[in-house]
Amino acid sequence: MDLLVQQSGSFANVGFIHKDLHNYIQAERKVEMKDGDAECALAYLCAKADADPYFFYKYDKDQENRLDKLFWADSRSRLDYAAFGDVLVFDTTYKTNAYNKPFVIFAGVNNHFETTIFAYSLFVDETIAIYTWVLQKLLEAMDNKRPVSVLTDGDMAMREAIQKVFPSAKHRLCNWHMHRNAKRNVRVDGFEGHFKHLMDLDANEVVFEEAWSKMVRKYGLQNNKWVSDTYNNKGMWAQSYLRGHFFAGMKSSQRCEGMHAFFNEHLKRKLKLFEFVRCFDMALYRLRNKEADAEAKTDNSDPCLTTALQPLEKHAATIFTRRLFLMFRNEIIEEALLIFDGRKEEFDHRIYKFSKYTEFGSTWEVSYHPATSIMKCSCKKFEFLGLPCSHTISVMKCEHMTEIPPSCVMHRWTKQARKVGEQHCQAQFSSTLTQETRFGVLCSFFTEMCYYASQTSEGFEEARNAFFTMTCRMKQLCMAKGTNVDEGKSSLPPFGVGDPKVVNTKGNTGGSYMAKPRKPLAKAMPMLQGRRPYKENLPPKRS
Repeated sequence: MDLLVQQSGSFANVGFIHKDLHNYIQAERKVEMKDGDAECALAYLCAKADADPYFFYKYDKDQENRLDKLFWADSRSRLDYAAFGDVLVFDTTYKTNAYNKPFVIFAGVNNHFETTIFAYSLFVDETIAIYTWVLQKLLEAMDNKRPVSVLTDGDMAMREAIQKVFPSAKHRLCNWHMHRNAKRNVRVDGFEGHFKHLMDLDANEVVFEEAWSKMVRKYGLQNNKWVSDTYNNKGMWAQSYLRGHFFAGMKSSQRCEGMHAFFNEHLKRKLKLFEFVRCFDMALYRLRNKEADAEAKTDNSDPCLTTALQPLEKHAATIFTRRLFLMFRNEIIEEALLIFDGRKEEFDHRIYKFSKYTEFGSTWEVSYHPATSIMKCSCKKFEFLGLPCSHTISVMKCEHMTEIPPSCVMHRWTKQARKVGEQHCQAQFSSTLTQETRFGVLCSFFTEMCYYASQTSEGFEEARNAFFTMTCRMKQLCMAKGTNVDEGKSSLPPFGVGDPKVVNTKGNTGGSYMAKPRKPLAKAMPMLQGRRPYKENLPPKRS
């Protein structure tokens, strides 16, 4: 309405009021979108598949021919999964769309130690069968590459589906959810903090068992069912049982929670499906622009060397991304607190022993094989994070190494983690470069004309009329030359798919955020009874 007022010069010149325009647009939109929301969303994904040869989407319908489940992933997400899909974390969020469908983001960690998105799914309910369908589509999209580790919030249906589809993956329960469940189920003073300490205890299994028994006796929880059930699943949450397995440094699903918070800024209100997929794409572009900034900083700048082990620090700066380099430098700083307690010569390797300054009773052993430069530390930080620990760095210093051994460098954290995949992806889209360049040149030329045309009402009217005439002419020219804008589309958008039903979720059971139906115009504004909108003055419908 503000745009029309500015174009005409005043409210009086528009010929209708804001309410008339609102009612007209809402009525037209309701007619156009009647039982067509799902088809519009699928058509949008179909168009993306035509433009992106690596775009993947699948959907399923229920018995009433309504959209039941939806899964999609673009080419960038699939390339990211090929490079960083060894660790998978996902969680569900609610009330992001008009149908209360749970929305799942499959995420991981890239070589900048930032969250990267692999795939997305909307479905109707959280059951074993539905989670199994979603995970199977994930495998189909990712060329059957299975993750090494999976982190979730502990949903039982999700747990069963993961065991069925990813039987060899190590499943870890989110620390944050476990801590919250402990606070909710055991209302004993002091237990919550004690349980969190044991959950993060970085020691061997024997130490954990002794500490757990002491805790249970201290708080008298021998007959507590939740404590017993939690203990039986200790292999899914206790760091002592998971410390030798790779999780890219993650202990919780907070990365997914962070992604939910990020996307909620762009999906604040209840959206129809076709609006949801478009808004989600825009939010995803912003997220990837942030990642591109980290990539540019890594490729085009060199960090300052600040430690005494400058040869190792300089080598780390050349192979690791900026964030991983800073993490490695922190390990070099921690190495200064270690005390060398001796070296033992074995047949084909050496064993170094270390302790830490002011921390009595803590000792670590590092085995070093000179022939292969392989190092193994008893802290198992490299197995968990994929980055050399301070103990192995101390061995490098003792052995007068100037470079990090290849056995201590995980490729997923390096600058070259996905360079090959990105070049292959870029080559697939070079055919559109000419058309995009022409489009940019024409936009630049017409900007000046639009500026002068907007100065007077006569110029505005003449330019607007010329625009419609020229647009029709360009369409005819395009078709006459045989250059159809729809040329090359091998797939058609699906038809006959009904809109999903509004489903009940496990989230907030409060009132819906959807706007209540407006009262009829005659009841809401008595002074407008009998008044009809001036439809001849309304702007033309968009094609």
